Amino acid sequence: MLLKTCYGCIVALPYNVAMQHILKPMVCAAVLASGWGAPEVRAQELELSGQGNAYWQRDPEYRASAALTVAWHPYARETDGSTHNLDLVLFGRYAEGADAARQHADVRELSYIRAWDAYEVRFGVGRVFWGVTESAHLVDIVNQSDLLEDLDGEDKLGQPLLSASRAVFNGRFTAMVLPHFRERRFGPTYSELAPYPIVEKEARFESQRATQHVDFAFRLSQRFGDLDIGLTAFTGNAREPRLVPCAGKGSGRPGTETQANCNLDEAFAPPQESALAGLVVDVAALFDLGPSREELAQQYIEEAMADVVLVPFYDQIRQLGLDAQWIAGAAAWKMEARLREQQGAWQLAAVAGVEYSLGAYFNDLIDAGVLVEFLYDDRDITQYLSLFEEDVFIGMRLLGNDAAGSQLLGGVVIDIDNSDQFWSLEASRRFGANLRGALEFRAYEPGKDEAVTDFLDDIDALRIEITYFL
Repeated sequence: MLLKTCYGCIVALPYNVAMQHILKPMVCAAVLASGWGAPEVRAQELELSGQGNAYWQRDPEYRASAALTVAWHPYARETDGSTHNLDLVLFGRYAEGADAARQHADVRELSYIRAWDAYEVRFGVGRVFWGVTESAHLVDIVNQSDLLEDLDGEDKLGQPLLSASRAVFNGRFTAMVLPHFRERRFGPTYSELAPYPIVEKEARFESQRATQHVDFAFRLSQRFGDLDIGLTAFTGNAREPRLVPCAGKGSGRPGTETQANCNLDEAFAPPQESALAGLVVDVAALFDLGPSREELAQQYIEEAMADVVLVPFYDQIRQLGLDAQWIAGAAAWKMEARLREQQGAWQLAAVAGVEYSLGAYFNDLIDAGVLVEFLYDDRDITQYLSLFEEDVFIGMRLLGNDAAGSQLLGGVVIDIDNSDQFWSLEASRRFGANLRGALEFRAYEPGKDEAVTDFLDDIDALRIEITYFL
C-alpha cells in the first residue's frame, strides 16, 4: 500500500510538491530513525518526453504519446565510510488511439542499498543489466523486458529482488533472490505483427506457483588486466515465454468453456462423419447442390484458424552464461554465450565480435568506430520466434566530441541462410541544458520467402522523441 501511495503521489502532484512534501520527508524520517543523520541528495531528476511513431507499411496514422520519469537518489555516508543509498525511478506513459494499449506505469526502481567494507546488500525493486555485446544481450535475464516501450527489449520492468555481493579478488560475487515474477506484456506493435491474437491473461506456467515462484540468480565477475569476464547462473521462470497456439476461450471448441484449450488434437478434432452422410455430400456435390468434401474441409480449416489464439507459456529454465570483453589497443573484443535447459533439452546461443575505433575525423569533431558481431541460436524458430539463428551484425558508431553529446549508431543484421536484413539507426543529441532529441529507425527487408518471418514485413518504423529535463 505504501508503494502504491507513494507512486500515486508522484504522478499526481507537481514535481516540487512531491519532492519536498512527500518523498523527502519519508526518506529523511527513515534515515533519522535509523541513526544515520540527515541524508545528502546525490541526484534528483525529472524527465518529460513526447514521442511520435510512424509505421508507414501497415498504418498511415501517426501515433503520439507522452512519458514521465521521476528519479531520486539520496544517500548518507557514515564516519567509517559505509553508505546508505536509496534508488527511486518511477515511469509512466500516456497514449491514446491506436497506441492506447501502451499506456502504463511502472516502478522501475525503489531499492535500498547498504555498502560497507567489501560487502553490499540491496533489497526492493531494481534493474540489473548483464552483458557486453551490441546486437543481442543473451545473458541479461534478471528483469522482464518492457515491450510496451519498444520491441528491442532494451527497456526493462522493475524486478523485486534481494541481493548480496562481496568483493572477490579482482571482481565481485553477487547472489540474488527474486521473489516475484512479472509477466511480459506485448503491446499493440507486437500484437499487430503476430499472426494470431496474443491472450496475455491466459498465460500458463510450468511451475504451480506461477508468478510467486522464487527465482535465483548469481554472477561472478573478474578482471585480468585488459580482460573482463563474467560468469552467471539462473534458475526460475523464463522471462521470454513460448507463444503456444490454442483454441480461444468461448470459441465453442471442446474444452474452451472456461479457458483456452491448448490441446489442439482435442480442440480441433474434425467432426465424425458417417458413411451415409458422406454419400449424401458426394451426391449433392455431383449435382452442384452443395459443397464437395474438399470445400467442406477447407471451410473447416478456415473456421478453425479463426479460433486460434497464442497463449504465453513460461517454462522453468536453468541457464549458465558467460560474457567477456578484452580491450586490445583500438579494438574491444566482446562475446556472450548461454547454455539453457528448457523443456528437458539444452539450448545454446552465442554472440561474439569486435568494436574497432577508426579514430577521430573532421578536426577531431567525430570519433568513428565499426562493429562486427556473429550471432548463433539453435532454438526452434517456430516455438521461440528466435530471429538470430545464424546471423551477422555490421554497424558503425559515431560519437561527437561536443558538449551536446551527439551520437549515432546504425547497422544491419543479415541472416546468413536466407538473406533477411534487419536495419536499425539510433541517434540522439542535446539542445541546450534541458532538451534532448532522439531518432530511431528500423526496417525489415525479407530475403528468401519464409512464412515464420513474413509478419516482419510491416515492422518498418520511425520514432522521434523529445525529452525535457527539469
